Amino acid sequence: MGVTSPEFLTNAGLGNEIGFYIFDYPAENELEVRQHVDFIVDKASKRKPELKIAHINLFKVVVDYLRERGYLDRAVSLQRDKGDDALFKGLKGLLHEEKIAKVFAELAQPEKHDFVFMTGIGNAYPLIRSHTLLNNLHPLKRSYQNFPGIRGRCKPVS
Repeated sequence: MGVTSPEFLTNAGLGNEIGFYIFDYPAENELEVRQHVDFIVDKASKRKPELKIAHINLFKVVVDYLRERGYLDRAVSLQRDKGDDALFKGLKGLLHEEKIAKVFAELAQPEKHDFVFMTGIGNAYPLIRSHTLLNNLHPLKRSYQNFPGIRGRCKPVS
């Protein structure tokens, strides 16, 4: 099933579930997958010009969110001086999945897009855990995620 197929675009066979599709891959293929996502978005836009696609990098969302709130430099210093555990504890409330889901949904503009490519998941981990973020992304019609670290095939997740 391709991203321009009627089955994908109508969530066919998902029993009224939101179409979250996950493509997991070995982390060493990150650069190749990034290039391929750009290729897919470009090709889909040419094949179906009426198709509206959002491509959002979750790690960039987190960095921009911290920067806009004046926490990015402090977060970098905290990690450097006190380590990962202190960073996770210090950012836990600020990066709560409900807050990031709201920011993500504002960027994704589900009312204006047919689907969303979410990348940068491996870079954002463990600050953001995509499975808990997904639970808070109900405004999206469908999402296609690229997740490094696990071998497998694209599959719908309900």
